[in-house]
This record gives sequence, structure tokens and C-alpha cells, in this order.
Amino acid sequence: MKTIKRTETYNAPADKVFSYLDDLGVTGMHMTKSSGMMMGSKLDLEFLTKHHTGMGSKCQWKGLMMGMKMDFTVEVTKWVEGVEKVWETIGEAKMIIYSWYRMHLLVYPKGNTAQAELSITYEKPKGCFAKIISFLFANWYCNWCLKNMLHDSKTKIENDKEKILKSSVINGSSYRKTNWYVITGGPGSGKTTTIQLLRNKGYTTTIEHARHYIDTQRIAGKTVEEIRRNQQEFQTRVLDMQIEQEVWLSPDEIVFLDRALPDAQAYYRFLNLPANEKLENALKKAGYKKIFILDFLPLVNDYARNENAKAQQEIHALITEVYESLPFPVIHVPVLSPEERVEFILKNL
Repeated sequence: MKTIKRTETYNAPADKVFSYLDDLGVTGMHMTKSSGMMMGSKLDLEFLTKHHTGMGSKCQWKGLMMGMKMDFTVEVTKWVEGVEKVWETIGEAKMIIYSWYRMHLLVYPKGNTAQAELSITYEKPKGCFAKIISFLFANWYCNWCLKNMLHDSKTKIENDKEKILKSSVINGSSYRKTNWYVITGGPGSGKTTTIQLLRNKGYTTTIEHARHYIDTQRIAGKTVEEIRRNQQEFQTRVLDMQIEQEVWLSPDEIVFLDRALPDAQAYYRFLNLPANEKLENALKKAGYKKIFILDFLPLVNDYARNENAKAQQEIHALITEVYESLPFPVIHVPVLSPEERVEFILKNL
């Protein structure tokens, strides 16, 4: 078993970098095009699950290389949104230079940039001829794959950034016109589940940055208690991520946001933190097509959520107050099953 790793630095938010590297339409391009490294061949990609990303998603690669059949299935076995992904071959894998492989992606902020670490761990194939081919080409092919995956995603990010900036010109102090829908509510309102179901239906979604920030810091070895100890610093870091995220979103694309900038205002008020000038300025130009506030459910805490029922109600009330003070349509989503909530939202776009 051998592991090969490459890193790349991106001038983009870490969660945005992750979303591109998580997209096989971007990182799988080098395998779907004929090239010298592919011996003039290419592989076809088929998704085996309705959701193309996330835990448990599966895809199958098929094709011919050097006249030999290639047919293997890959499953995502670990997925921490915006931070980490692991995917590997399962079942019988018909490959030439490996008998099995696992890929590991880790993305984290690094100053004003994002760092991506991508590695592949593989086992050599059985059979004398296959072992010779693996000995000659496996490491070379691994490096080629890693280089292309990182480079293709970087190129796509840079090209998309240029288009987004051209379409994001804001005149004066007017609110930005977008096709963005905010999914929000107090802690334990079920918004993350709702966002996941919308993503599974093929819609573009964002991540909740409080949880994302906690996940990136936990990867670095900090405990949740250490991360939350200084609430002003914590909220400032989350705010910076949210502002950067909304700068990178195309205003023309339909996007469902897991919280937005006005949520930060509600949390600042709940925590009695002093006014943040950066937040105030960002709110003057923020723009959303419609706001969906989910009625809260019985509170179930986890590693990233530590509010009690009283705090849940207060935060929910503040979120409602902030959004209803802004010139965007607000729709309250009642307590329904997750699937019915998604149906309710889509009928009210």
C-alpha cells in the first residue's frame, strides 16, 4: 500500500474550493477526455445515487484502456461539508495499475487563501503482467491525476470568479438583486436537513459557516469549548466567511443559502456584542429573493450546537425580527416532515 499527496493554494474561500473539488464534473475531467496518459482512451462516468455528493454517494467508471476493460465503483465513505472527503473503490474493481484505491481531500483556510491537500492511497494489482505495469506507471499516473484534479478545479474557480465579479456590480447603496433564497430559523429548526434535501434534488446550496468554522478548527486540533470561548472572535470569523461566500456567489444563479448575513446580526444582538461596522456595511448591499424561516423543532444538540430551549426561542425571534425589518419577502415554513417542507418551499419560490 502506498500514498502519494499533492497540495495546492487557492485565492478563494475554503468552502468554495471544497465544492469545486467535490464535483466530479470538475475533478473527473481528465478521465473523461482522451489523452496520452489515458493511452488515447477515456472513461464514462455514471452516478449510482440520486445525490452526486455527500456521504454514501456512489459512481461507476467504465471504459477500455490498452484494449483492457475498466469497470469500478467508487463510494464516498467520509464527508464533512466544506472540509474533508474520503472516497474509495468498493466491490470487484477491474483496473490496470491498482487493485484498490482511496482518495482523501482536506481543505482549510490559510490566511487569505485556502489550502487543499489531496492524496491517493493504492494497493498493487495481482498478476505478473499487472504488477509490472503498476511498477512502471502507478506513481506516475497518481501524480498526473492529482495534478489535474487540483489544476482543473483551480482553473474553473478562476474563470467563474471573473464571471461572477462582472455580474456583481452594485450601484450606490441599493440592495443587490439576486436569485438567492435563504433557509433560516433558530437552532434546531431543521434547516440543514432541508438544505441537504434541496441539494439532493440538484439545487445549488451553501453551508452554515458557524459549523464550517468549528469543523476547520477541530481538524486543527482545537476543542469546541476552545473555539467558542471568545464569542466575539468566533462571530467575527464566521461573519468573514459569510461575507466572502456571498461575494463569490453568482447573483444570477438560483442558490439556497444555509443562513445569510442578517443571521449574523441576530446572533450579535443575542450575544450583546458591540455593533460590527463590516456587518453593517455588508447588510446595506446584501440582497435576497425570498426568505424562508423554518418553525423550530424540539431541540437536539450536537458537537457544534449547545443552546438550550430558551436560547433557541430567543434566537428564532431575533432572526425573524431582523429579516422582517429588511425589504425581502419572508415566508414562515410550518413544522412538517422534511420532504413536505422542501415541497412547501419549492411551491412558494
